[in-house]
Amino acid sequence: MPRQYALPRQYALPAPRRPWALARDALTGIPCAAFTRALIMLTALALTALAALAMPVTGQERSLDIREMNARIVVTRGGTVSVTERFVVDFRGSWNGIYRTIPVEYDGPGGLNYTLRLHVESVTDDAGTQLRHDVERQGDSRRIRMWVPGAHDAVRTVVLTYRADNALRFFDEHDELYWNVTGAQWDFPIRSVTAEVILPEAVTGVRATAFEGARGSTAGAPVEHSGSVVTVRGTGPLGFRDELTLAVAWNPGVIDRPTAADKAASVLASNSVLFAPFLAMFAMFALWRRFGRDPDPGSVYVRYEPPPDMTPAEAGTLIDDRADLRDITATLVDLAVRGFAQIDEKSKDQLFGLISSRDYEITLLHPEQWPQLKPHERALLQALSVHSHDDRVLLSDLQNEFYKHLPEIRKHLTRSLVDGGFYVRNPAVVRTVWIVVAVVSATAVLAFAGLLGSYYTVSPVAAFMAAAATAIIVAVVGWLMPRRTMDGARTHNWLRGFEEFLSRVEKDRLERLIDSPAVFEKFLPYAMAFGVEKNWARAFDGLATQPPTWYHSADGRAFRPNLFVADLGRMSTAAGSAMTSAPRSSSSSSGFSGGSSGGGFGGGGGGGF
Repeated sequence: MPRQYALPRQYALPAPRRPWALARDALTGIPCAAFTRALIMLTALALTALAALAMPVTGQERSLDIREMNARIVVTRGGTVSVTERFVVDFRGSWNGIYRTIPVEYDGPGGLNYTLRLHVESVTDDAGTQLRHDVERQGDSRRIRMWVPGAHDAVRTVVLTYRADNALRFFDEHDELYWNVTGAQWDFPIRSVTAEVILPEAVTGVRATAFEGARGSTAGAPVEHSGSVVTVRGTGPLGFRDELTLAVAWNPGVIDRPTAADKAASVLASNSVLFAPFLAMFAMFALWRRFGRDPDPGSVYVRYEPPPDMTPAEAGTLIDDRADLRDITATLVDLAVRGFAQIDEKSKDQLFGLISSRDYEITLLHPEQWPQLKPHERALLQALSVHSHDDRVLLSDLQNEFYKHLPEIRKHLTRSLVDGGFYVRNPAVVRTVWIVVAVVSATAVLAFAGLLGSYYTVSPVAAFMAAAATAIIVAVVGWLMPRRTMDGARTHNWLRGFEEFLSRVEKDRLERLIDSPAVFEKFLPYAMAFGVEKNWARAFDGLATQPPTWYHSADGRAFRPNLFVADLGRMSTAAGSAMTSAPRSSSSSSGFSGGSSGGGFGGGGGGGF
């Protein structure tokens, strides 16, 4: 390995320099260490200067002092309260002006909102010169900003005039002004406060009281009144969050009281979410006129028989747009009249014969002919046969079982009317859709109330009232939305005329119309579907004397149409109860009365800006 020799120190090469350091030395002529120290010193000086600029100068501190506040409150015969507030303000430092905050949202009766209708009329100085001002919403209050020229180390006077249209309270025995003169939201103390209330000269029985101190205080303040003028003066400077409240009452009869229409309008204006049900009503009425109203089929006149090939259940459904349980029990009776079933009344004695109960046995006949029946009739007979033994079934055996078949029977019944050209759409489907729309509408109203609550005070009671009312309106009008075709409307008129015949026919007229006592049984199921079977039976008293072969009574008494219809009504009630009963699902679940400071209208506070 070759030997390495070290150069003497005086011949050693210098350490390599970075290019930026060479450029710095060439430009400044200052060695590296000196340059670094100078840079640190300059940075420290700059930071010290910035900190000094950021520190407040003692001579520039601002303060604001309300030396005087004088309120003049005039009550008019029309019920309006006009308020003039005069402020003497001591500005120290530089200010733009002052602001006044007045609450306008209050808790009303029944949990609803009550909005004070406040109108700013003018802002002037002591000489009457108009001052620039603006009004903005701030939560449940109105903030009035008033610009004051020369508000720099000076004493200035600001005069604010506004009116409140609904600031009076009315009771049976007196009218009342309950007013917070100052409010508890002032940023600065008020050295002196006075208030003067001027009532119409004709008022009688004037009495007044005042409260001073923190909100809820019952400490009194001196009150003087002479005739129709009441004067209130604070006992001394109002501390932070202290306020002055007055209550003045007088006998009724001079001030115009709001009418019921005025009160209703005030409630709506104070709870704008309550307009939602009215909008829903107009919208739903327009939709019903456009999509739900039946075409005009002409006049209704008496008909003496039902439309051809229309069963009692179809007639009952078309006349009220609903497949009722009454229509299904009428179908059972109609099938018995036509020979497809037989009904036997059974009597059971209990408690040694002291109490008897009734049951009904239905015998199903001619199953080979069932395919010829309409779908809803066939579905009813097949549902009964499921629970039968040897083609016999007791109504009591249908308890908690038959309800499963009802939707299928109703579906076939409404489908036959739609397929027959009587409806534009299935009434059950249309109503279900509108029930869903009603729920969605209520949800939308609540969502709108929540959005509105971001800008205005919204009463939860008003929101839920509006949502519930909107849902009810949409559901009720939606229930009327199923629309009949022209054929359906004409048939509907025919059925109304036939119902008129069944319910109002007279005995002597019936004798000339009927050609056989069998007419009583033939039209009885239709009368049951229409709910006029008692009227129909009354007209046949003495005309129909033979009991029907398809119904056997348990007591064997002489046949009379009205008694027979009563028995049939009990059977229909028992059938309806048995058909709809379902097993229960198990569940387990382990002013002058009590007045105080801050209790009235007005008040609020203020400050400077």
